[in-house]
Amino acid sequence: MYPKEEILRLLGNLSLHELQEIQNFIATLITVKDMEKKSPGKDTHNNHAFHEQSRQERFSTVFSCRFQKTNEPEISPLPGIIIDISKTGLLLKTDTKIDVGSILIAFPKIADEINILAISPYYDRLHKRVFLEVIRAKESTGLYELGCKFLPHDNVNLIA
Repeated sequence: MYPKEEILRLLGNLSLHELQEIQNFIATLITVKDMEKKSPGKDTHNNHAFHEQSRQERFSTVFSCRFQKTNEPEISPLPGIIIDISKTGLLLKTDTKIDVGSILIAFPKIADEINILAISPYYDRLHKRVFLEVIRAKESTGLYELGCKFLPHDNVNLIA
């Protein structure tokens, strides 16, 4: 076991992103321990990520996704990176210019990351996707940062 000073020294050398990942990991561990204490003997290990996610208001976890405009279903999904997600929306980075007001469908590239999108109250569990409206768009060094809010999937008019 490391003394506290050694742990603090190690943490002090990490980047902001690494610290945010550790913060999410520690929050998950605390939730699992709390759930085990409240219901001993139950299998909480397999479902801890979902329970933690439902309690957490925001994730700073970075993960890749694909997205497409709802009015262009014939175009292949585009790559993007979700860098922040909350119960009301997310921050998406991409190299494709997307206009404010665009309606998007987003879905993760890796199946394990689907649960992170389920933080949205409008998560479409059947098709494993979320609908987004771009409310902010900013270009920086060839990448576009899109601030998006979640939309109810049953209110979005889709061709696809």
